[in-house]
Amino acid sequence: MEPGAELQLNDAYRTLKDPISRTEYLLRLQGMHLEEQSTAATEEARRTGKAKKQVVPPDLLEQVFELNMQLEEARMNKKMGEPDRSLELELQDTRKHLQVKYDSMMDELHTAWNAWDALVEQSAQGGNILEEDRAAVRAKMLDILNRRNYVRNLLRDIEEVLE
Repeated sequence: MEPGAELQLNDAYRTLKDPISRTEYLLRLQGMHLEEQSTAATEEARRTGKAKKQVVPPDLLEQVFELNMQLEEARMNKKMGEPDRSLELELQDTRKHLQVKYDSMMDELHTAWNAWDALVEQSAQGGNILEEDRAAVRAKMLDILNRRNYVRNLLRDIEEVLE
């Protein structure tokens, strides 16, 4: 085995074993990248000084607006040394709700992977696969990862405030 090959194999195994890394890798192979929540987008925003566009999942839009107000209020209370126990309890409830949503996105991702694998299998058996079918599954995986990253960031913000 060539020098470094074992390291590459280990990296490849870890990438393919982890569903998130696997999905990101597949999407990169297909020329797709995570949207505005990506590290590259963050670095580009820092480099250019332009604001990074955040893609708020539509199903969370109203909740995110309220959550941001609560987080700001909690930060101010923390600075003033006047914690609001009822607000902290609301944030803990929101954290639980978002964690359930975050965890359920793995189920969505597995469903998308099953759809992708079925297309690959169909193609391997000589079936005719429409590019729009592949594109739909890729778009679904990208959407799931973007929503998952957004929710992960919300959970991080809640954790920071509750510490």
